[in-house]
Amino acid sequence: MLTISDLLSDARLSDVTLRVYDADGNTTGHPAHRSILATKSEFFEPAFVGGLMVATPFASPLYTANE
Repeated sequence: MLTISDLLSDARLSDVTLRVYDADGNTTGHPAHRSILATKSEFFEPAFVGGLMVATPFASPLYTANE
């Protein structure tokens, strides 16, 4: 699993999806430019309210799981 640090340090990845899991295990995806991750914006803060957050890149021809 990628970490927030991985996403912010990878210049090839310009967009990510924040996937937020609430206390009941429900999930929603929030598109956000990676600069939003660096600031604790409306996308970042709610991730810590009900459960945990996982950040994953949008599908990109420049990114593979083996890199």
